[in-house]
Amino acid sequence: ANANAEIERKIPPSQATKDYMHRIEYIAKVEPLLLLSHAYTRYLGDLSGGKVLARVAKRALNLGGSKSSEEGKGTDKGSSTSTVCDGLSFYHFSKIASAKIFKDEYRQSLDNLDFLTVEQIERLVAEANVAFVLNMRIFEELDVLDGVKGAAVRDYGEATSYYEECIKEQEMRKEAGEDGGDD
Repeated sequence: ANANAEIERKIPPSQATKDYMHRIEYIAKVEPLLLLSHAYTRYLGDLSGGKVLARVAKRALNLGGSKSSEEGKGTDKGSSTSTVCDGLSFYHFSKIASAKIFKDEYRQSLDNLDFLTVEQIERLVAEANVAFVLNMRIFEELDVLDGVKGAAVRDYGEATSYYEECIKEQEMRKEAGEDGGDD
């Protein structure tokens, strides 16, 4: 915790990052199961598009490093030093030999959570949409910082609306005596 406070003192998080942090803190208290949605979105998203996202972040934040981290092909070998040095280690997965196999096994593990109720699954899906939009907001901020013409950061409420609408629909079904769609 002290290391995080020191980092935040030196480089305060952007508003979109703060919003994302607050959302994770909120769901950790209210419904910790939903953290799976954020893990799913972050890990699978970063494994799927991490190299592209790293290039966007590198350009927008004027991060240093060699071309190998930006233009690496195939495995991440050979790019780890520059990736770590330029602040993009978040997109380097040195312990994952095959992104495809990892993603397939990750999805299968989630599919095997057969103890979840329909309502929990609906909320997990809704929260994955929240996580996706919260991540989009961070990259929208990078576009704004990079001076991309017409760039803007969407409202936080647009992200959380997926979860809020899901909760409302579940409450309405409960009031109507419906079972949540276990047809």
